[in-house]
Amino acid sequence: KATLPDHDGRLRKAIANAITCGTGKMDGRFEQSLSVQRPSGLPPLLVVLTPLVHAPYGLFESAEGGPGLLVQVIDAVAKLDLCVVSLRKGFGLTAAEARIAGLIGSGLTAPQAAKAIGLSANTVRTHLAHIFDKTGVRSQAGPVRLLGAIGPTIPSN
Repeated sequence: KATLPDHDGRLRKAIANAITCGTGKMDGRFEQSLSVQRPSGLPPLLVVLTPLVHAPYGLFESAEGGPGLLVQVIDAVAKLDLCVVSLRKGFGLTAAEARIAGLIGSGLTAPQAAKAIGLSANTVRTHLAHIFDKTGVRSQAGPVRLLGAIGPTIPSN
Protein backbone atom coordinates (compact mmCIF):
# COMPACT_ATOMS: atom_id res chain seq x y z
CA LYS A 1 0.00 0.00 0.00
CA ALA A 2 1.33 3.40 -0.98
CA THR A 3 0.54 6.40 1.20
CA LEU A 4 -0.45 8.73 -1.64
CA PRO A 5 -3.73 7.70 -3.34
CA ASP A 6 -2.55 8.05 -6.96
CA HIS A 7 0.60 6.05 -6.22
CA ASP A 8 -1.45 3.40 -4.42
CA GLY A 9 -3.67 2.99 -7.48
CA ARG A 10 -0.67 2.59 -9.79
CA LEU A 11 0.93 0.09 -7.41
CA ARG A 12 -2.24 -2.00 -7.09
CA LYS A 13 -2.71 -2.06 -10.88
CA ALA A 14 0.93 -3.11 -11.42
CA ILE A 15 0.58 -5.91 -8.83
CA ALA A 16 -2.61 -7.14 -10.49
CA ASN A 17 -0.88 -7.17 -13.90
CA ALA A 18 2.10 -9.05 -12.47
CA ILE A 19 -0.16 -11.68 -10.91
CA THR A 20 -2.05 -12.07 -14.19
CA CYS A 21 1.26 -12.59 -15.96
CA GLY A 22 2.24 -15.17 -13.34
CA THR A 23 -0.83 -17.24 -14.13
CA GLY A 24 0.34 -17.55 -17.73
CA LYS A 25 -2.59 -15.47 -19.06
CA MET A 26 -0.21 -12.90 -20.54
CA ASP A 27 2.43 -13.55 -23.15
CA GLY A 28 6.04 -12.47 -22.72
CA ARG A 29 8.21 -11.63 -19.78
CA PHE A 30 6.80 -9.12 -17.34
CA GLU A 31 8.80 -7.00 -14.97
CA GLN A 32 7.71 -3.59 -13.87
CA SER A 33 9.42 -0.88 -11.90
CA LEU A 34 7.66 2.11 -10.47
CA SER A 35 8.51 4.82 -8.03
CA VAL A 36 6.40 5.45 -4.95
CA GLN A 37 6.58 8.92 -3.43
CA ARG A 38 7.05 9.35 0.30
CA PRO A 39 5.09 11.99 2.20
CA SER A 40 8.32 12.90 4.06
CA GLY A 41 9.82 14.52 0.96
CA LEU A 42 12.69 12.04 0.85
CA PRO A 43 13.44 10.52 -2.55
CA PRO A 44 10.86 7.96 -3.70
CA LEU A 45 11.09 4.25 -3.14
CA LEU A 46 11.65 2.07 -6.19
CA VAL A 47 9.33 -0.93 -6.37
CA VAL A 48 10.25 -3.75 -8.76
CA LEU A 49 7.61 -6.42 -9.43
CA THR A 50 8.63 -9.74 -10.97
CA PRO A 51 6.08 -12.52 -11.39
CA LEU A 52 7.26 -15.99 -10.46
CA VAL A 53 5.48 -17.91 -13.17
CA HIS A 54 3.70 -21.10 -12.15
CA ALA A 55 5.75 -24.09 -13.30
CA PRO A 56 5.54 -27.88 -12.97
CA TYR A 57 6.82 -29.54 -9.81
CA GLY A 58 5.79 -26.67 -7.60
CA LEU A 59 8.56 -24.30 -8.68
CA PHE A 60 7.64 -20.82 -7.39
CA GLU A 61 4.23 -22.01 -6.32
CA SER A 62 2.47 -20.22 -3.50
CA ALA A 63 0.87 -22.09 -0.62
CA GLU A 64 -2.50 -21.68 -2.34
CA GLY A 65 -1.14 -23.16 -5.59
CA GLY A 66 -1.26 -19.90 -7.55
CA PRO A 67 1.50 -17.77 -9.01
CA GLY A 68 4.07 -16.06 -6.85
CA LEU A 69 5.24 -12.49 -7.03
CA LEU A 70 8.65 -11.12 -6.07
CA VAL A 71 8.28 -7.57 -4.74
CA GLN A 72 11.50 -5.63 -4.20
CA VAL A 73 11.38 -2.27 -2.46
CA ILE A 74 14.59 -0.34 -3.00
CA ASP A 75 15.35 2.58 -0.72
CA ALA A 76 18.12 4.70 -2.24
CA VAL A 77 18.43 6.66 1.01
CA ALA A 78 19.22 3.54 3.06
CA LYS A 79 21.90 2.50 0.56
CA LEU A 80 23.21 6.03 0.68
CA ASP A 81 23.70 5.87 4.46
CA LEU A 82 26.77 3.65 4.11
CA CYS A 83 28.26 6.04 1.55
CA VAL A 84 27.59 9.00 3.83
CA VAL A 85 29.50 7.34 6.69
CA SER A 86 32.49 6.93 4.38
CA LEU A 87 32.17 10.52 3.19
CA ARG A 88 31.98 11.77 6.78
CA LYS A 89 35.06 9.86 7.88
CA GLY A 90 37.04 10.55 4.73
CA PHE A 91 36.53 14.31 4.69
CA GLY A 92 35.94 15.06 8.37
CA LEU A 93 32.34 16.20 7.93
CA THR A 94 30.12 16.71 10.94
CA ALA A 95 27.06 14.48 11.26
CA ALA A 96 24.80 17.31 10.03
CA GLU A 97 27.07 18.06 7.06
CA ALA A 98 27.22 14.38 6.11
CA ARG A 99 23.45 14.07 6.33
CA ILE A 100 22.96 17.08 4.08
CA ALA A 101 25.62 15.82 1.66
CA GLY A 102 23.68 12.55 1.49
CA LEU A 103 20.38 14.27 0.80
CA ILE A 104 21.91 16.50 -1.86
CA GLY A 105 23.73 13.45 -3.20
CA SER A 106 20.43 11.61 -3.51
CA GLY A 107 19.11 14.33 -5.80
CA LEU A 108 17.31 16.71 -3.47
CA THR A 109 17.74 20.45 -3.85
CA ALA A 110 18.87 22.50 -0.85
CA PRO A 111 15.28 23.67 -0.09
CA GLN A 112 13.99 20.08 -0.39
CA ALA A 113 16.74 18.82 1.93
CA ALA A 114 15.92 21.57 4.43
CA LYS A 115 12.24 20.58 4.41
CA ALA A 116 13.03 16.86 4.70
CA ILE A 117 15.07 17.29 7.89
CA GLY A 118 13.33 20.32 9.38
CA LEU A 119 16.08 22.91 8.96
CA SER A 120 15.96 26.36 7.43
CA ALA A 121 17.22 26.81 3.89
CA ASN A 122 19.89 29.20 5.25
CA THR A 123 21.20 26.55 7.65
CA VAL A 124 21.42 24.02 4.82
CA ARG A 125 23.28 26.56 2.65
CA THR A 126 25.75 27.16 5.49
CA HIS A 127 26.34 23.42 5.85
CA LEU A 128 26.78 23.16 2.07
CA ALA A 129 29.46 25.85 2.18
CA HIS A 130 31.32 23.81 4.82
CA ILE A 131 30.89 20.64 2.73
CA PHE A 132 32.33 22.43 -0.30
CA ASP A 133 35.32 23.67 1.72
CA LYS A 134 36.09 20.28 3.28
CA THR A 135 35.63 18.19 0.12
CA GLY A 136 36.92 20.64 -2.47
CA VAL A 137 33.74 20.50 -4.57
CA ARG A 138 32.23 23.71 -5.91
CA SER A 139 28.65 22.83 -6.79
CA GLN A 140 25.74 20.76 -5.54
CA ALA A 141 26.62 18.17 -8.17
CA GLY A 142 29.87 17.57 -6.26
CA PRO A 143 28.37 15.50 -3.44
CA VAL A 144 26.55 13.41 -6.05
CA ARG A 145 29.84 12.63 -7.80
CA LEU A 146 31.63 11.92 -4.50
CA LEU A 147 28.93 9.54 -3.28
CA GLY A 148 28.87 7.79 -6.65
CA ALA A 149 32.63 7.36 -6.57
CA ILE A 150 32.66 6.03 -3.01
CA GLY A 151 29.84 3.54 -3.50
CA PRO A 152 28.36 1.63 -0.58
CA THR A 153 30.99 0.28 1.74
CA ILE A 154 30.92 -1.31 5.14
CA PRO A 155 32.36 1.28 7.48
CA SER A 156 35.00 0.34 10.00
CA ASN A 157 34.94 1.78 13.48
